[in-house]
Amino acid sequence: MSVMETLKLWADFHVGQQMYAYDHFDPRGPKFYWRPVSKARLVCAWLRELLSGVRDARLCGFQGWVYCMVREGEYTTQELMGLNDEIEVL
Repeated sequence: MSVMETLKLWADFHVGQQMYAYDHFDPRGPKFYWRPVSKARLVCAWLRELLSGVRDARLCGFQGWVYCMVREGEYTTQELMGLNDEIEVL
């Protein structure tokens, strides 16, 4: 897949949907805190892993990499948040 095809997929990916990155866990709550992440930051993180040879980034492309990161718990969307998840206001 070329870079232009990947960037087009990125533009089409979850249009209007905000992504969140795991920030920390508060055991007193117990709550998981998430912070908003821009699409530009997601693309930079993917490119960094792509250039360093991370398998998911290399084989799956941007959308596959985001799926793997959501599955592993590093990123999420608001629809996937549970009752113990809070969005951190910065």
